[in-house]
Amino acid sequence: MAQGRGRGGVWRTRLRGDVSTKDGVLRLVEQITEKEQRVDVLINNAAIQRPWKDPISNHLDPDSIERLVWEGVDDDDWEKTHSVNVNGVYFMTAGLVPLLRKSEDPSVIVISSIAAIANQRPVSTLTYGVSKAAA
Repeated sequence: MAQGRGRGGVWRTRLRGDVSTKDGVLRLVEQITEKEQRVDVLINNAAIQRPWKDPISNHLDPDSIERLVWEGVDDDDWEKTHSVNVNGVYFMTAGLVPLLRKSEDPSVIVISSIAAIANQRPVSTLTYGVSKAAA
């Protein structure tokens, strides 16, 4: 856990951990609870974009793109991406509700991506874009 004063003298804490599982988040929440009496701002910024397994070489051909979208997504990539990018937001926010309630003016910020709303070409951001839109 890294702590210190950031710009403007604001106290901040940065953590590393596994937000893809409830157990991983519980360990993070324990670390925070040991050091902090309240949380004023939670920034959900954890995200992954898995490498694309691109079976199609012509990203300009609409038929190739459609095949890429439906045939190029690996189930494991889909699950892992959503575990971090969607479940992580839920687990962290729910886990910190007791400390957020102790703040006079708590805020929860979820960092999304332009990939959540924009059609990306090549379609290498399908699982990432869908997960950021869901969060």
